[in-house]
Amino acid sequence: MQMIPGEITFAFCTPTTLDGYRAHMLDARLHHFARMVSPKEADFADVVIRPYERFIEAIGGLGAKIVLSVNLAAFGALLAEPQCRCLILIAHWHEEQVEFFDGLTDFCNVVAAVPQRFEGILDLSICNAKPLALALRKAHPELGPIKFSTGPVNYAFWLIFYERLLRRIAGAPMDYWDAHEAVMSDFLAIARRR
Repeated sequence: MQMIPGEITFAFCTPTTLDGYRAHMLDARLHHFARMVSPKEADFADVVIRPYERFIEAIGGLGAKIVLSVNLAAFGALLAEPQCRCLILIAHWHEEQVEFFDGLTDFCNVVAAVPQRFEGILDLSICNAKPLALALRKAHPELGPIKFSTGPVNYAFWLIFYERLLRRIAGAPMDYWDAHEAVMSDFLAIARRR
């Protein structure tokens, strides 16, 4: 699927500021991500906020849509936008639930929030998201490819990865998966040299 950066939406469900972090630390019933990263503000800033700020600075002007503080309703609404052909969901998985900005919800609610007419790519930047991906595929066979991880997701690594992917697509419209494979190959080549 040929794509340009303006057709890619990043949906950040994780806190991207210290105020967001502090708010999430107040309610352990609804929020797990902030506590899991660190009970210390400085550590959370190093692991999440600074990589996010570097990402935003690096992709400025490339045209991708960045949406912050995404809740379940906003997730569904973003997928319904005609210009959204690829949505990258940056969220947290905890005990069969996805943590949106306003709290944890059962993954069946995430599946139900996907509009039937969305045929684009869902890139789940969520730890251990295989159960969600399988449920999405079963309920929405019309969906395009679904990228997911079967293990932990390194927040900073994937933001660097997505920045490189956007740069590649911005250079010349290309298939999302071709760009994804090319960037992953670049990363693996660097790792082999070390």
